[in-house]
Amino acid sequence: MATRASSHEGMSSPKGAGGSRKGAVNSAQLKSLILGPWGQSVVEIKEKIKRMDAIIARLKDSIVFVEGKRDKAALMNLGCRDVFTISGNLRQSCDRVASSFMKDEGTGPNAMAPRVVILTDFDRRGGQLAKMARDELEAHSIRADLEMRKKIGSLMRVKFFEDFKRLYDKMIEEGELNG
Repeated sequence: MATRASSHEGMSSPKGAGGSRKGAVNSAQLKSLILGPWGQSVVEIKEKIKRMDAIIARLKDSIVFVEGKRDKAALMNLGCRDVFTISGNLRQSCDRVASSFMKDEGTGPNAMAPRVVILTDFDRRGGQLAKMARDELEAHSIRADLEMRKKIGSLMRVKFFEDFKRLYDKMIEEGELNG
């Protein structure tokens, strides 16, 4: 006899659990259904997606510094084009960006100061590297944007930027499933 899959599959109470009927959802499971794995309502998730979409749009038009190759791959998969890895070659990356800007934009009175978004991981090493990158960029008269890093960290609860695309996709999926 074929059984029909329930949308709450795997959420029934174990046999003999207080006489609950099969398919009953306990309060923790109900909260998870309403709030999703992010612990937030659908409205909150959709608002976060909207804010993340705006951030990603800005990143696509920015020069971005990340720590390593996997971080770079994650951002490139989101559509970012100018992503530089800085772990082990911070000074060279800053020199490259500075010389590229001087060649492309010039240094005249109407030239805008370049800006580089720093998206290092949220561990101790990432924090140290972000400060070093900021100092190195400022030595080249380039503005370092650390605010974007803070915004992404608070919105996504991401610790490592290599997980950024996967967590963003998961957030999108959650918004679609519950919306």
